[in-house]
Amino acid sequence: MFLEKKIIFPLFISSFPIVIIFSVFWFLSLDVQWYKKEFKKFHIYEEVDKNTADQSISNIVLYLQGKEPLDKNVFSPQARYHLFDVKIIFQAIRVVVIIFTLFGAALLAYMAYALKWQDVIKVFSESLIITCIFLFIVGIFIVFFHTSFEAMHKLFFVNDLWLFDPSDPLIQLFPEKLFFDLGMRIYVFSCLLSIFLLLPSVYIKKNFKINN
Repeated sequence: MFLEKKIIFPLFISSFPIVIIFSVFWFLSLDVQWYKKEFKKFHIYEEVDKNTADQSISNIVLYLQGKEPLDKNVFSPQARYHLFDVKIIFQAIRVVVIIFTLFGAALLAYMAYALKWQDVIKVFSESLIITCIFLFIVGIFIVFFHTSFEAMHKLFFVNDLWLFDPSDPLIQLFPEKLFFDLGMRIYVFSCLLSIFLLLPSVYIKKNFKINN
């Protein structure tokens, strides 16, 4: 049990927030239909031709997934350089999600084999509680979104290519208020998923105590 408490449990608990948040980020950030709804919400179609905007967001999402190149006729050289940096981040997130998912699944399989089921439930629920606490901290940064948004760019980008002229087509498609909505969407979905997974484990854990 020493190995589990000192190594296995902390590794599993720490990997869970990464899998949940990064997975939600990956899938929601690449939702083309959601972006089209945001374009309507913020009247972007009044500034950018609808067909051009729709084709551009589809092109960007496929580019970030590594499925097609960017349209050079739409995006400026600065935008293409910046989106290349963004693509690197997305691909890194994908690798992290895959590695940590496989790693977490291996740890869970080991615990299911080596430990009593109530110990597995206990660790599983603790990992979700840690995830909820982490999300609470993230929520504080969302409250100060503008400052956090700038700090994030300075942290993840080693150049100033993310500082665009307001007339650049990329900025017209992606105003900061759209990113705020995206951040809130990722945050809410991560919270709901964590709670959805946490409640059954708490229920099972509680009933086990009652019955024993």
